[in-house]
Amino acid sequence: MSDAGATRGDACFDVRLDYGAVGDGGANDGPAVQAALTAAGTAGVPAVVHLRAGTYSTDRCLDVPDNVTVRGDGIGRTIIKGRSGLASVRSVNGGYTLLGQASGASENIAVRDLTVDAHHAGVGVTSSSTYREHSSIVDFRGIAGLTFENVEVKNGWFWHLTSWHSSDVMVRNCRVTGPGTTGMYDQCDGIHLASVTRGSIIGCHVDQGAGQDGDDGIAIHVFPGDGACTDVVIADNIVRGGHHGSGIDLANSDGVITGVTIGNNVIWGCRREGIATNWFSSFTGSTQDVVIANNVVRDCGAGIVLGDSSGNDAPYRNFVVSGNLCSRSGGAPSQVSTANSSNINLVNNYTGA
Repeated sequence: MSDAGATRGDACFDVRLDYGAVGDGGANDGPAVQAALTAAGTAGVPAVVHLRAGTYSTDRCLDVPDNVTVRGDGIGRTIIKGRSGLASVRSVNGGYTLLGQASGASENIAVRDLTVDAHHAGVGVTSSSTYREHSSIVDFRGIAGLTFENVEVKNGWFWHLTSWHSSDVMVRNCRVTGPGTTGMYDQCDGIHLASVTRGSIIGCHVDQGAGQDGDDGIAIHVFPGDGACTDVVIADNIVRGGHHGSGIDLANSDGVITGVTIGNNVIWGCRREGIATNWFSSFTGSTQDVVIANNVVRDCGAGIVLGDSSGNDAPYRNFVVSGNLCSRSGGAPSQVSTANSSNINLVNNYTGA
């Protein structure tokens, strides 16, 4: 057990020195990295699993236990990379995931200072792979206290960086890029938080817009029967949504999305909306207490759109949309659905060249 990369009071497990990982991009380092993670989870104190600079190829999902930080030596220096065989092994969350946890009662997990490269071209996940739509690349569920900091996720086949049913989720200074055009994929969201309580996405660079496969850049979702998503801040990000989606999307069904602030973001180059609120499957929930302020939306198919363009009058309550600049994006912020909405304030927004 090494001391490298630990903070005072933490145990540190070095995947190379202690567990024999190679990190040359050729060897299958999945078993060695998982052995370090498993040992860290039984340390009895907060633990750090350190991946020194190198490329760690894996044919399996790396399952991160409670009270463990996975730490590299920096984006582009430490790389966890998918390899052939991954598509034949279902992960902790039921699909083809590289890094995740799904015990449903977990706490205090962090991932810092590394790149996760799904390497779709070498893994073998196709559009017809049975479990592709259960296959977020980085996927943590039911975590109380979850941090992603200085993490890059790229080249995926579905959602890239995801958390479901977690609380106190922080995504900070991360980079997410889609696979471009493969002819196989859609629904390739960048950062996707579903039914979380207290979350923040701050200072990230998300680009799903290269090629034809990308979907929403940042998505906040409540799926049918999945409760609520509350108290989320999306701020100071640079975002381009993909061919199939928007830059930033709040998507509801029969649940509640409440207490969301979208502020000081730059959203650019989206084929569809820069910022959108959407509904699917059901229109019986409520999206409410939302502030969309001081964002710049440029070169998008539409600027900021509240409502469902299919004509369903979904309920919106207590919106403040203020101080936004929509440039070359179809005009000022607009509201499509009106019949079931109340207290919608669109004020002091601007359009420009």
